[in-house]
Amino acid sequence: MSLTRRDLQFSINPPESLGIAFPLLEGIFRVLASANPFIPSANNDRHSFTSTYFDILPVELQVNIFRHCSYYDLLNLRRTSHAFKSLIDVNESSIVREMVELCEFHELSKLFPPPKQKVAPDRMRAFYSLKYIYFLSTSHTLCSELAYHLAERAINPTLETFLRRERKELTLFNRYYVYYFLYFTHLRLDSARATLALDYTSHLLLTEPTTLLTTYLNIQREIITTLPSSVLITIHHGMTFLVNTMRLSLSPEPPHNHNDVLVCSLLRSHMALNRIHEYFLADSGTTRNGGRNLRKAFMEKMQREKEVAELRSPISFGGQDYQPKVKETWFQVAKEEMERRRLAGHQPELYTFRGLPSVRLGCQLCRDG
Repeated sequence: MSLTRRDLQFSINPPESLGIAFPLLEGIFRVLASANPFIPSANNDRHSFTSTYFDILPVELQVNIFRHCSYYDLLNLRRTSHAFKSLIDVNESSIVREMVELCEFHELSKLFPPPKQKVAPDRMRAFYSLKYIYFLSTSHTLCSELAYHLAERAINPTLETFLRRERKELTLFNRYYVYYFLYFTHLRLDSARATLALDYTSHLLLTEPTTLLTTYLNIQREIITTLPSSVLITIHHGMTFLVNTMRLSLSPEPPHNHNDVLVCSLLRSHMALNRIHEYFLADSGTTRNGGRNLRKAFMEKMQREKEVAELRSPISFGGQDYQPKVKETWFQVAKEEMERRRLAGHQPELYTFRGLPSVRLGCQLCRDG
């Protein structure tokens, strides 16, 4: 791996778009360049691959340097030269593994482990790629943004200024487990549909609403029964809080379940938390024109989805009228599992912020619920 004088000059004078990684690299490059005065020129680097400043560093130190970069820093570094691209690509898995250990969404990586890659005929190994850390980063951002909107509705709206100032504290509302459940439920449901569709008879059975519902509940049961009791309670509180917040937002006046069809549609959409986040963005109206445009775009998308669902209804549900219920997503199976484990009477979760009333997350099975 060879980095030439051209690479050194580029690193010492980096464009602003390359993020915060370069100050660290710049200092290291300067020290190495002064210790190793011979650096091949750009005209000779095609044939010379020795006496370069970065080749002096052991791989462990190179990885330790890059682990402090962000995802976008690494992408931009790969664009600077072929040498940087090759260096990052060769050590990609090691770099990303160290980045995950260091970053704020380390806990999220435990729920979504990296895909495995075959390294031998009988051996698989986790492969940490840039795509993987991008997935973790976007998922963490989604959960954080959604947590902010939920907290904004849980705390008195007059404290909007406080929410902006103390936004970091609201990460307490992050619901990684809710994201985990909705993500894998939909993923397995798609897989089950594809498997059943291979058999013509099974495909016909799948058109019945009862068969669709049974498949959906069984997939949830497979996931829920494997959860530890503490995680099960946490998800139940998070789902209860999420659904109640959506109900109050959609139907401020009783009955609050008047628009449960829309709530079900959001919970069962392909990327459920993304769609819910889009709804809260459209509903918040933080900026007059921006809020209006977001609401318009959201309603247009919902209208298109409704029209497609109506066209598919004779095929998907055998021409039968079927109205999904909120309890069919999580609550029905979770309640059965919690009763089986005798978890009724557990404690609610309380979150406190400086100088503000506590926010209670609970459910009907809580001790004081």
